[in-house]
Amino acid sequence: MAIDTIQLFLLMFVSMGAMVFLISWRQSQRENRRFREEELKLRKYEIDSNSNGAKIRVQNTNEVREEEKADLNGYAFMVVDEEKKSLFSEMLKGFEDYAKLKGYQVSLSIDTSIKGKVGFKFTLHEDGVSVSTQKVKNDINDYINSVMSGGDFDNVPVLITAEEHSAIIGTLKARLKFIEYTHALEKENKEFYQGLINKMANNSINHQPANINLIQEGIGMDSRSYSADNSANVVQGDESTNIIENSTIQVGKNVAEINSQLDALKDTLIAIEDESNANEALKPVVRHLENTKEELEESTSPNASTIEKWLGKADAAIKTAGATTKTLSKFQGLLESFGL
Repeated sequence: MAIDTIQLFLLMFVSMGAMVFLISWRQSQRENRRFREEELKLRKYEIDSNSNGAKIRVQNTNEVREEEKADLNGYAFMVVDEEKKSLFSEMLKGFEDYAKLKGYQVSLSIDTSIKGKVGFKFTLHEDGVSVSTQKVKNDINDYINSVMSGGDFDNVPVLITAEEHSAIIGTLKARLKFIEYTHALEKENKEFYQGLINKMANNSINHQPANINLIQEGIGMDSRSYSADNSANVVQGDESTNIIENSTIQVGKNVAEINSQLDALKDTLIAIEDESNANEALKPVVRHLENTKEELEESTSPNASTIEKWLGKADAAIKTAGATTKTLSKFQGLLESFGL
């Protein structure tokens, strides 16, 4: 009886082992089949990519809504701030010129219809050198890296005529300079208006107007009959005028022009401050230029008379300070920027 029990137990153990082996074998077969299917898909994708030389397809890793997925049409989408879309698109547009340096031609299509994203797609032309999709992708990466490193395209090999190569390099550099200038101008304008808003918020309550004392002298209420103490640029006396005669100063009419004059002023101020460390006679010049800078930066409508006064004092001081020729040249350039 005991022997039959042992035999039955062994039979059950063998049966269970066989079932476990069978289950494992079937699972292994399913895994192998799945791997083969994935391999076939990858090979098919590789063949399709190599045979389709007209479009660059970049995998879109950004999540989009279902209604957007049907409209991708081969575009690669990147997250870009709304205010930066134009700069980003301008930067991508430069790849058309960069491709010419490589001997082939592409056209750029841009889609900015999705908020916070920019879609782009490059289409190869039949003209020029025949290149693969992977080659174009590599060139796009090289172009973006060159832009991020400061736009140095001088090391690109000459594959076209030297004249065309030089002209395209100049076009690329000019495009990037424009992008950098636009970006810097937007940043300066934003900082300028932000500073202006903060200044108004801090000073609007505490600001006290200057006292103006009117003294009636019994002749009538005209310019001869009162004195206006502490009132700037007021008309007083017979045949008086508040027009500054013989003034040629030209203060910027908009933010961009004022910023340009500020840049020239700051550049000159730095040079004179450096030289004033060894030449104390230049200290008054620094003070007058700082007053000019304050008027330009802090006034919503810079006063031409005030600016002309401080620049005039700076001009008189620098002439007797024994400044170097280089510093005098910078100062003269500053005066010319104001039409003086």
